[in-house]
Formats: sequence, C-alpha cells, structure tokens
Amino acid sequence: RQTELMFELSENRRLADRARPVAMRLAEMIESQRTYRVEVGRRVHEGVRIVSPAMTYVFRDDLSGPVSIAADDQGRLEYRTSASAESAPLLTVTESAEGSDPCGAGSLPTAA
Repeated sequence: RQTELMFELSENRRLADRARPVAMRLAEMIESQRTYRVEVGRRVHEGVRIVSPAMTYVFRDDLSGPVSIAADDQGRLEYRTSASAESAPLLTVTESAEGSDPCGAGSLPTAA
C-alpha cells in the first residue's frame, strides 16, 4: 500500500509541475487585464489607504467627493473630483508607502 501511495504522490507532483507554468502565465494575463476603479460619493477621509500591487497610498487630508480613482495606461493611480475636469496623480493628495504591509499580515505565500 505504501508503494501505491508513493507512486500516486509522485504522479501528482509531476502533474502539478506541468500545470504550474500554465497557471503562472494565466495569472500574468489576468493581472495585465485587471482594472482599478474606486468611486466615492461624499468624502475620502484622512488616513484612508488605497492598496495597489505596486504601492499603498495614504490620504493626507479629507477629500470632498464625488471622487473617482482609477489607474492610467501605465498603471499609476489618478483621481478626479467633481470640481476638476482633468485627472491628477493620486500622489498629489496621498503619501506613498511602497513595499508596505498595509494589513500587518506579513508576506503572503506565492507560487514558485
């Protein structure tokens, strides 16, 4: 029975090794198509965090709404309020916390 289990384990590992590159490519394709948009009706309060894959943005002050936050073509976050016709970089009203752990949960496991 132990031999059978060892064979099954070996076979499952082999299948997982074959599937891993496909899963990684699929994850990359999904990420490349992902869009980010946050719509706030009334107010974004000081200290609110917006977490993107590249960085965490922390609002320095309250920002009156409505506010729309979205990624530009290069993936940088921008915001627009009802008072402005043009989008502006989110970093003009936030502080960046690159490489931070916004949830305090430590690093999450990633596929090797």
